[in-house]
Amino acid sequence: MRFIVAAVAVLIGVGLILTGLGNVRTRTSEETGVRRRVNDLAGASNTSTGGRAVAQGWIRVATGIAAIGFGIWFALFGPA
Repeated sequence: MRFIVAAVAVLIGVGLILTGLGNVRTRTSEETGVRRRVNDLAGASNTSTGGRAVAQGWIRVATGIAAIGFGIWFALFGPA
C-alpha cells in the first residue's frame, strides 16, 4: 500500500513540475478550481501573465519537488 501512495505522490509531483515549467517558459498560467469559478462570477480573467505567472510556475515546481520528496520518504519510512 505504501508504494501505491508513493507512486501517486511522485506522479502528482511530476505533473506539477511539468506544469510549472510550462508556466515559466510561456509566462502565462490559468486559474483552476474555486478561484476560477469566483473569477467567472466576478467577470475577471482566469489567465495570469508576466511575473505573476512565473511566480506561480516556480511555486508549482517547488510543490512538485516536495511531493516527490514525500513520495520517496513515504516509500522508505511509511507504515508497512
